[in-house]
Amino acid sequence: MYEFTNTGAILQLTNYFDSDAAERGECYLTWNDGVGRLLVPSAIQDDLMREIRATQKVEIKYTDGGLQLFFVDENPNLPYMLQIAKEQTDRYDITKGKTKIAVYVPFGMKYEFDGEVL
Repeated sequence: MYEFTNTGAILQLTNYFDSDAAERGECYLTWNDGVGRLLVPSAIQDDLMREIRATQKVEIKYTDGGLQLFFVDENPNLPYMLQIAKEQTDRYDITKGKTKIAVYVPFGMKYEFDGEVL
């Protein structure tokens, strides 16, 4: 099981990046204090950071099998979409509303975006 040490919304420490799932390049979304923290493993870090660096907001849509994160930039008609299975998140709560999404790589937080659960 994954372990997380938090200070409020800030993720201080996790063993996720040493997991088999991270080694396979799977992201994980963990929540604390109203903020979703997207854990991006080294295997896909460069490609994903390149895709989302111009993000203005993140829209989150829950599906039957998991959730979709839409990273909306200056072209809202073509957002980058990341699909996450239910097993790749510690909270499957379809409560709608405003939130924040922080993007973490193995060496710490890289980005924080305004978000909304649709």
